[in-house]
Order: sequence, then C-alpha cells, then structure tokens
Amino acid sequence: GGVQPAFINLEQLVEQITTGKKPLIVDVRSREEYNESHIKAAVSIPLGEIPLHLKEIPKDKPIALY
Repeated sequence: GGVQPAFINLEQLVEQITTGKKPLIVDVRSREEYNESHIKAAVSIPLGEIPLHLKEIPKDKPIALY
C-alpha cells in the first residue's frame, strides 16, 4: 500500500519541531520561489521532481511537504 498523508497546520509543525521530532521539511514549490524565501531547514524538491528523489527521502522520520 501507499503512504497515507496526514495533513497538519503550521502550529502542529512548530510543535513537532519544538518537541524534538525534527521532521524533514521539503519545499515543493519551484526553485525560484524557494530562492526568494523558504523555511530555514527546508530542502528544495519541486513537486514534479519528487519521484526522482524518493530514495533520498527517509522512511523513518516524519516528512512535511509545503
């Protein structure tokens, strides 16, 4: 089966980070948008490129896409 996403809001993400869960934050916008502004710890993987990077995405920690 596939992965079932859980949708969380920004406050929940901040709570996860502050309680030490440290999710991988992936910015799925274009590189131009990422370069303009992004969350400090975020990694840039534009949405269309996600399938090319699946091996790099850890399966043992929460992932937050935005």
